[in-house]
Amino acid sequence: MIESVRAEARGRIVGNVTVPTAWEGRWHDYAWKQDLLIPLKGEVAWLLPEGPKPYWRGHITEIAYEFVR
Repeated sequence: MIESVRAEARGRIVGNVTVPTAWEGRWHDYAWKQDLLIPLKGEVAWLLPEGPKPYWRGHITEIAYEFVR
């Protein structure tokens, strides 16, 4: 199971400038949904010198899959 994903230099907009900034997404609360194990909760944050700055948190409330054969 994936716990986190990290990029050392993801582009972050500061004013009118794109600044390469460390970034991390964290995923948890895995559950089986329609025969697939998926994370139900996640958070994404910029990793700034003063500490993480989350800018998105979410959770799955409903999911539907369409499988291609």
